[in-house]
Amino acid sequence: MIACLIVVVLAVLLAGCAAGAPQRVNVPVPVECRVQTPARPAMPLDALPASYSVDVWIAHAIAETVIRESYENELIAALRVCLGIKYP
Repeated sequence: MIACLIVVVLAVLLAGCAAGAPQRVNVPVPVECRVQTPARPAMPLDALPASYSVDVWIAHAIAETVIRESYENELIAALRVCLGIKYP
Protein backbone atom coordinates (compact mmCIF):
# COMPACT_ATOMS: atom_id res chain seq x y z
CA MET A 1 0.00 0.00 0.00
CA ILE A 2 2.78 2.42 0.89
CA ALA A 3 4.68 1.43 -2.24
CA CYS A 4 1.69 2.40 -4.41
CA LEU A 5 1.44 5.73 -2.64
CA ILE A 6 5.14 6.42 -3.23
CA VAL A 7 4.78 5.51 -6.92
CA VAL A 8 1.77 7.83 -7.32
CA VAL A 9 3.58 10.72 -5.58
CA LEU A 10 6.67 10.22 -7.75
CA ALA A 11 4.50 10.09 -10.90
CA VAL A 12 2.79 13.37 -9.96
CA LEU A 13 6.13 15.04 -9.23
CA LEU A 14 7.59 13.86 -12.53
CA ALA A 15 4.51 15.02 -14.42
CA GLY A 16 4.86 18.45 -12.85
CA CYS A 17 8.49 18.69 -13.96
CA ALA A 18 7.66 17.57 -17.49
CA ALA A 19 5.09 20.34 -17.95
CA GLY A 20 7.81 22.87 -18.78
CA ALA A 21 8.15 26.51 -17.93
CA PRO A 22 5.02 28.64 -17.72
CA GLN A 23 4.23 30.64 -20.85
CA ARG A 24 2.84 34.15 -21.05
CA VAL A 25 -0.45 34.42 -22.91
CA ASN A 26 -1.78 37.85 -23.90
CA VAL A 27 -5.54 37.97 -23.56
CA PRO A 28 -7.55 41.10 -24.36
CA VAL A 29 -9.43 42.40 -21.33
CA PRO A 30 -12.51 44.56 -21.84
CA VAL A 31 -12.20 48.04 -20.37
CA GLU A 32 -15.09 50.35 -19.62
CA CYS A 33 -15.26 53.37 -21.89
CA ARG A 34 -15.28 56.59 -19.88
CA VAL A 35 -16.17 59.04 -22.65
CA GLN A 36 -19.23 61.13 -21.98
CA THR A 37 -21.94 60.76 -24.61
CA PRO A 38 -22.75 64.11 -26.24
CA ALA A 39 -26.18 65.49 -25.39
CA ARG A 40 -28.80 65.28 -28.13
CA PRO A 41 -29.49 68.77 -29.46
CA ALA A 42 -32.99 70.19 -29.83
CA MET A 43 -34.20 69.55 -33.37
CA PRO A 44 -35.96 72.38 -35.21
CA LEU A 45 -38.80 70.22 -36.52
CA ASP A 46 -39.68 69.11 -32.98
CA ALA A 47 -40.45 72.70 -31.99
CA LEU A 48 -42.35 73.58 -35.17
CA PRO A 49 -45.83 75.00 -34.42
CA ALA A 50 -48.95 73.30 -35.78
CA SER A 51 -49.62 76.01 -38.37
CA TYR A 52 -46.68 76.34 -40.72
CA SER A 53 -46.07 76.73 -44.43
CA VAL A 54 -44.12 74.38 -46.63
CA ASP A 55 -41.30 76.92 -46.91
CA VAL A 56 -40.94 77.11 -43.14
CA TRP A 57 -40.99 73.30 -42.90
CA ILE A 58 -38.25 73.02 -45.57
CA ALA A 59 -36.08 75.60 -43.79
CA HIS A 60 -36.45 73.71 -40.51
CA ALA A 61 -35.73 70.39 -42.23
CA ILE A 62 -32.51 71.75 -43.74
CA ALA A 63 -31.44 73.16 -40.37
CA GLU A 64 -32.23 69.83 -38.69
CA THR A 65 -30.12 67.96 -41.24
CA VAL A 66 -27.11 70.16 -40.47
CA ILE A 67 -27.59 69.82 -36.70
CA ARG A 68 -28.12 66.04 -36.97
CA GLU A 69 -24.97 65.56 -39.04
CA SER A 70 -22.96 67.55 -36.50
CA TYR A 71 -24.39 65.44 -33.66
CA GLU A 72 -23.57 62.22 -35.54
CA ASN A 73 -19.98 63.42 -35.99
CA GLU A 74 -19.72 64.01 -32.22
CA LEU A 75 -21.04 60.49 -31.56
CA ILE A 76 -18.57 58.98 -34.04
CA ALA A 77 -15.71 60.90 -32.38
CA ALA A 78 -16.74 59.57 -28.95
CA LEU A 79 -16.95 56.03 -30.32
CA ARG A 80 -13.50 56.34 -31.90
CA VAL A 81 -12.07 57.41 -28.54
CA CYS A 82 -13.63 54.36 -26.88
CA LEU A 83 -12.33 51.99 -29.55
CA GLY A 84 -8.91 53.61 -29.62
CA ILE A 85 -9.11 54.44 -33.34
CA LYS A 86 -6.78 57.24 -34.36
CA TYR A 87 -7.87 59.79 -36.91
CA PRO A 88 -6.23 59.55 -40.34
